Amino acid sequence: MPLFLSEYGGFGWYDTERKDAVIESIEEYTRDIVESGLFCGYCYTQLYDVGAEVNGLLSFDRKFKVNADGVKAANGLR
Repeated sequence: MPLFLSEYGGFGWYDTERKDAVIESIEEYTRDIVESGLFCGYCYTQLYDVGAEVNGLLSFDRKFKVNADGVKAANGLR
């Protein structure tokens, strides 16, 4: 049985007016993963928007929709 099954939290990427809300959510979920001690890694599978799915970190034309440095910092958490 999986310990964790999620759309990396399932937070609505653009259901908020705060620009940094997405990065804050990524940081929070990544910190929870690291601090739990239950996981050896994770995989973010939708890097860019495709068709009607717009949950990517990059738009359909591969432009960042979020702060790239914030994503990098979140993935450097230990």
